[in-house]
Amino acid sequence: MNEKPLLALDIGTRKVAGLVALPHQRGLRILAACIIQHPDRSMVDGQVHKIEAVAEVVCQVKRELEKASGLKLTHAAVAAAGRALLTESAESRKQFPFITEITQAQVQEMELAAARAAYHRVQSGNERATLHCVGYSPVRMLLDNQRMDELAGHQGRDVTLEVLATFLPRQVVDSLLAVLRRADLQATTLTLEPIAAMEATIPPDLRRMNLALVDIGAGTSDIAVTRDGSVFAYAMVTEAGDEITESLCDHYLLEFAEAERVKRQLEIAGNKPLEFKTLLGQALRHTPAEVSAALEPAVNKLARAIAERILTLNGGAPKAVIMVGGGSATPGLGALLAQALGMDATRVGVRGPDTIPDLEDATGVLNGIEAVTLLGIAFSTLRGRGLNFFNVHVNGQAVQLLALHDTSTILDALVSSGHEIKRLYAKPGRAVTYTLQGKLQVARGMAGTPSVMLVNDRPAGLESPLVEGDSLTIQEAMDGEDAVLHSDSIPKPVGPVWCSINDRHEDLTLVLTLNGEPVSGNVLIQDRAELEWVSDRMLGELYPELASSGYELAFQVRVNGEVRRWDEKQLSITANGKAVGMEYRPRPDDRIEWKRTGAAVRVKDLVGPLITPARMTVLVNGQPKTLDYGGSRILVNGHPAQLSDLLPDQADVKVEKHADDAPILSQVLEGVPLVPPPSGGSLKLTVDGQPAGFTTPLRDGAKVTVAFV
Repeated sequence: MNEKPLLALDIGTRKVAGLVALPHQRGLRILAACIIQHPDRSMVDGQVHKIEAVAEVVCQVKRELEKASGLKLTHAAVAAAGRALLTESAESRKQFPFITEITQAQVQEMELAAARAAYHRVQSGNERATLHCVGYSPVRMLLDNQRMDELAGHQGRDVTLEVLATFLPRQVVDSLLAVLRRADLQATTLTLEPIAAMEATIPPDLRRMNLALVDIGAGTSDIAVTRDGSVFAYAMVTEAGDEITESLCDHYLLEFAEAERVKRQLEIAGNKPLEFKTLLGQALRHTPAEVSAALEPAVNKLARAIAERILTLNGGAPKAVIMVGGGSATPGLGALLAQALGMDATRVGVRGPDTIPDLEDATGVLNGIEAVTLLGIAFSTLRGRGLNFFNVHVNGQAVQLLALHDTSTILDALVSSGHEIKRLYAKPGRAVTYTLQGKLQVARGMAGTPSVMLVNDRPAGLESPLVEGDSLTIQEAMDGEDAVLHSDSIPKPVGPVWCSINDRHEDLTLVLTLNGEPVSGNVLIQDRAELEWVSDRMLGELYPELASSGYELAFQVRVNGEVRRWDEKQLSITANGKAVGMEYRPRPDDRIEWKRTGAAVRVKDLVGPLITPARMTVLVNGQPKTLDYGGSRILVNGHPAQLSDLLPDQADVKVEKHADDAPILSQVLEGVPLVPPPSGGSLKLTVDGQPAGFTTPLRDGAKVTVAFV
């Protein structure tokens, strides 16, 4: 047995209680004890909200205990309240080649193995939250398929042990550890408050009975239920002592601290009248019976909440209910709880420190029922029921890890120390995407510098194991530099550059255009730019004769108010089969044809360029796709007209464009496989990283992803 003094701390919603004890025979001898109330509501429902304020009270308790015991205190055993509690059961099995005596060390090893299995099971169902195991209780032990109450010392070949493990979110445990660090304390063991209370008040021989233990604190009421020699269920309700205090505040218009004082006086007042002041300064005087009557609705609500949870866990009323914690002293609570459970009132009661065997305490501080959880923390540590911590350093910062997993890793240490995991991975610099001669191009950013991890100055990775005393050094990753692209770096077509005009080669001198405009100087290229190498002269400049008008006029029309005169022969120019005008700049390898025809003039001959649909390019799963959209309405002399209609002389033509109707997502899905893979999955569509549907409108440059997940 460890003969070193142990420090136990009960960091509660209303108070911090601590004791220093020595193992004594089969129990504990208390050397010093101290209880100090929080000056404000720095804890809510058993959870730390103001770390510095709570740490200050812990420091005061620590100083008082050091003064009374004459010891330097550096390590502490603690317990966590059960808010946001999760439970999971799992078992471990050990088979021996021959009959073997089972040791206590082997039992503890199997308990931890079962707790680890429960951890992996419950964590797999809660991927969004990191959980910590805060305690476990054996619920079933088999030796060669025979039920046992204890395994250590017995002989056999086939051992099975099942535990019920309890889990809380990482933040709950981390806040407790943060408080201890500020008080220059390291956590030695961690348990759950109802597990601790069970260790102190219900010895193993009593757990054969179907009992419910309720630890009623200020913020939470924690429940544990026993049957057939083990604890088989844990739970928590959020109603507790604070709800009673708040009821006093509301009924008598009191400040919270004053209401808390009145509630404590009520517990010990007997028949003596209670005197207190409202928040407006009005002095009040009431008998304990009057105050109790005012509290009855709140007490009844608390009793019903606890009863409902017990009935759900147990499938009915237990044989008896044992209450501990400061809230169990609330007048009338026991009777109302018995009534809610349908039990005789004699079956609901409290067990205080005076019922704990093997306890030697001459301090006089731990006489009340509010001390039971604190004593339970100490007994849990003494009996090896708590979970142990071990210490490592991360960039010189001390970090404590729970010794629950098969191996604790660098990843565990980084999470516990608050490091952002994403800062371990370097992001490449942002790329610049652009089109050159209509083809998508990418100028990539620089690759980043990866993180460096060293354990005791040796290279390591996130899954590298850690042991007590390891020193971990982390050099965070550095993101790469963004791509920078200038026009001078755009490659120019090499060799002779020419186009074909009416089957005659025409050499071209090229200039670079950015979004349709010639580039002057060395300019910065922005993302999604459109670049083209084109002739430095337009067709009308290359062939001035195309602009000559030595033809007899046939007629004239107005197009959107602009007068157009039409020759007997019509000039037609195409580039690669598409109609262009004399302002067109030839591209390398263009095939350009022009001719004059005397055909009748139709609407399409005059307004064709005006009704060209709008065009945009989007990326579908990284591949560019061009869409035409929008439309036009044509009126000739005020009447709707078709493109094939003949134009009369002096016609008044109006073209009303409707290019605002943006295309929708379904228009780009042609050719994209929408059949789920054999592994199954549901269709997921996004536009620019946002969830989308078939009717989601698109914009130029939009990034569309289509996938089955």
